[in-house]
Amino acid sequence: MTPNRFGWVGWLALALCVAGITTSSIVFLRIGEPVDSGLALNLAFLAFPVVGAIIVSRRVTNVIGWLFCAVGLGTTITSFSASFVQYSLLHHLDARPVTGFVDVFGDLVWPLNLVLGVFILYLFPDGRALTRRWRLVCWGLGLTLLVVELAQFVTPGPLEAKHRVPNPFGVPALAGFVGFVSTYLYLLLPVFAFLAVISLILRFRRADPNGRQQIKWFVYGAAVMVAVVVVGDIIASQFADQPDLANTLGNLTFAIGILALPLGVGIGVLRYQLYDIDIIIKRTLLYGSLTAISAALYFGLVIGTQQLTHRLTGQSVPQQPVVIVLTTLLIAALFTPLRAWLQRWIDRRFYRSRYDAAKTLAAFSQTLRSEINAQQLHDHLLAVVEETMQPSHVILWLRPPEQAARASRFQSRDEEAR
Repeated sequence: MTPNRFGWVGWLALALCVAGITTSSIVFLRIGEPVDSGLALNLAFLAFPVVGAIIVSRRVTNVIGWLFCAVGLGTTITSFSASFVQYSLLHHLDARPVTGFVDVFGDLVWPLNLVLGVFILYLFPDGRALTRRWRLVCWGLGLTLLVVELAQFVTPGPLEAKHRVPNPFGVPALAGFVGFVSTYLYLLLPVFAFLAVISLILRFRRADPNGRQQIKWFVYGAAVMVAVVVVGDIIASQFADQPDLANTLGNLTFAIGILALPLGVGIGVLRYQLYDIDIIIKRTLLYGSLTAISAALYFGLVIGTQQLTHRLTGQSVPQQPVVIVLTTLLIAALFTPLRAWLQRWIDRRFYRSRYDAAKTLAAFSQTLRSEINAQQLHDHLLAVVEETMQPSHVILWLRPPEQAARASRFQSRDEEAR
């Protein structure tokens, strides 16, 4: 395959995703269903076919792009299926075979998307398994997915929560097979996911510098996604007495978090600004830790003062503005020294080689100010270069004195001419 011949398929998949999500949103609006948080999720998942289309148009032989397009199409099918079933229930069309047909294929997509995500772990970044043995593991995962999807396809009974849409493909005689798959075979999927993580770690250890940067982008996107989703769930749990608001907050934060994964994968596969990831990770660690410590300090002092006043007086005391202002001033005063301390700690803990190199260069700059022996300076300079940059060989060329004097005269003439 060549990009000029098949690259358009990715853009076609993206167009189908946009059309399907637009149609499902219009249907939800017509039947009076809220689409705010659901629309945010659908728009977030559009990032997958967007990145997939870009990868397919530029790296048509890389399977990662096709997997991302498939995830986008799967999400579109789920969204369209949900809107179609809701419309059918509202208009009492649930008994028609087409309703069950659409509902079945909508239910089959989510397991498929989850397994496609595991496949991305196995195949990132070049679209190939790490070794032949890992290729066999991928075939095992594909076979497991096939059996799971088959069992879900023939599951007898209703398909949705209202129990009004029967499965037109359900086979009551295969209920035992469906139960076996649901009880045992589903347990293999977490095992395959764990092995996928091991495969990615081994790939990172064996990769060249560019390959490691690609994997860093992928891991960074996944880490940001998980962090945002976890924080969103924590925030949503504070509104447990308002289920609609909690559900909206959870969906919105999940939609924001899910954007990080395709972005990281796209940059990693296309090798766009690969070596910026170290700076981004470093700043994320720094300002993320700084934000967490500042927030913990703020709420700890404010709530702690309130609880202490309550214990001393025995009465519930509202938050005092003075305490809030003093806490804010304290955090502002501690911001700069806390940032500097965190910077040093992150450098020592995660970037030790660069931290040591910076200290070595700083010490060498001090030596330059006091050293007058040329031979000692020569030896010291070579030692610093070998320690900080670790080259395969080092050559130091010193310009002879007569050339240096001639260069100085030429420089003086140029300055006078200016």
